[in-house]
Amino acid sequence: MAEDSDINDVLSYSAAIKPSFLTFDIPTHKLSGTPLNANIGTHQVSLKVGDGTVFVYQNFNLHVAMKTHAPEITSVHVYTVDEDSQYLYALKAKDIDNDILTFSDIKIPDWTSFYSSGILMGTPTNDDVGFHDIILSVTDGLYTVYDSFNIEVINVNDPPVILGTSKILITPKETPLEITLNDINVEDDDNKYPDDFSLELFTGDHYTVIDNSIIPNTDFLGKLNVNISVNDGLASDEADIPVYVGPTSVEEINKNKGYIESLYPVPANNNINFKFNQLNENAEITFYDCSAKPLKVIIVPAQTTELAVDIRELPVGIIFYKINYKQGYNSGKFLINR
Repeated sequence: MAEDSDINDVLSYSAAIKPSFLTFDIPTHKLSGTPLNANIGTHQVSLKVGDGTVFVYQNFNLHVAMKTHAPEITSVHVYTVDEDSQYLYALKAKDIDNDILTFSDIKIPDWTSFYSSGILMGTPTNDDVGFHDIILSVTDGLYTVYDSFNIEVINVNDPPVILGTSKILITPKETPLEITLNDINVEDDDNKYPDDFSLELFTGDHYTVIDNSIIPNTDFLGKLNVNISVNDGLASDEADIPVYVGPTSVEEINKNKGYIESLYPVPANNNINFKFNQLNENAEITFYDCSAKPLKVIIVPAQTTELAVDIRELPVGIIFYKINYKQGYNSGKFLINR
């Protein structure tokens, strides 16, 4: 505003010098505007008033101070991941004040790791199926903003894993052997075994397959590697399992127990122990492999009550034995497992 002692003079108002973000309204004589972050600093202002003859100026400096702004998160969330697949989310943010930003994790699941660069990554397992809360933060030292969302780990069927057999599978020479799911040890993380599982046998060396039974070839004795497949309805695993084909004459232990009371430990390692009951005559023990080949012969003196036999030289697998007396024999088998 201005006054003139010459009451008849008409005054004119204008802005001689002003920054671009300011506007001077001539009718109201108002100077107004809103500076942006780019206008931070000192700006010269000169306002002019005249009566047509004389002009006067009002000069001053206008200082635009910096205003600190909170960071703004710009990244797009990744909400899902399949189990056993890698999850990756990059937290990103901008700050118009160009402040240095610090990224931190407030709450993340155990299967993930968070890095100072803003990367959240990890690989969930079947145990992590479900929803997980995520809380991350970004700060410029003055303002902190939070990034909160959920990750869903989606269940993916895990294939079964064949671990081996649940018992020793053995059959006499040229005799079919049915193999069932209960004969196989299987691990499956998300299905109950053997419910709704299926078993398939494949023909291989020295045997044929009919349905779920294997039939050893004529005159074959020894160990078969039987190829099988177990399926949980969506995925399967394939493996070889051992099946032993033994001589018919020693497949079953004599019903007449004779002098043998017990045999231990089974499976054996370095020694096998025979416990006798009233052995009143000398005896001879012969050990055989699955092809009926003699491996070792020992003499047992009469009156022996217990005998430990060193079997370290015998092969791993099924071993057959036959104990001969004057009045008969005992026969049987045991497993060596080292």
